[in-house]
Amino acid sequence: MLFGKKKANNKLIEIILQACDSNSKAYGEDCYRLFKEVEGFPDAIADAKIEEIATKVRAQYFTNVENSVIYMYQNDPVIISRIMHFRDNPSDIGWEYSDIDPEKPVGAGTLYLICYYAIIGEIAEPSMCIALNHKQAEIMEEALQYISRKYNIQ
Repeated sequence: MLFGKKKANNKLIEIILQACDSNSKAYGEDCYRLFKEVEGFPDAIADAKIEEIATKVRAQYFTNVENSVIYMYQNDPVIISRIMHFRDNPSDIGWEYSDIDPEKPVGAGTLYLICYYAIIGEIAEPSMCIALNHKQAEIMEEALQYISRKYNIQ
């Protein structure tokens, strides 16, 4: 069982990181469109608009990552059902520090927490959730740096 759990865990981590990476280009391009949309606005208006749109762009990226991960398990309806159940009912996981809002997109760490419980039936280590959040933030930052170079944004 331990080998099966380790293999399932490694596969889940790989799937989440691949989803983060494969959706990062669209995230970067969406951020660039945001930049172009507010170009020339007075600073106060631009800042408010950037915050509003950036929240939407980030939420869309998180949703795309989540959908990509769920898609990878499409051939296993039991896992999909369990992921969707714990996504909609996070208190059933039993992790007392959970801040999962079923109405909002989740980052890589929370997605890992949900999927890990759905697949393995145990609560994930918080350190792995945090590590995946950091890796996702790094991937998102790399996407923004790429866009900055591509479009020569200072």
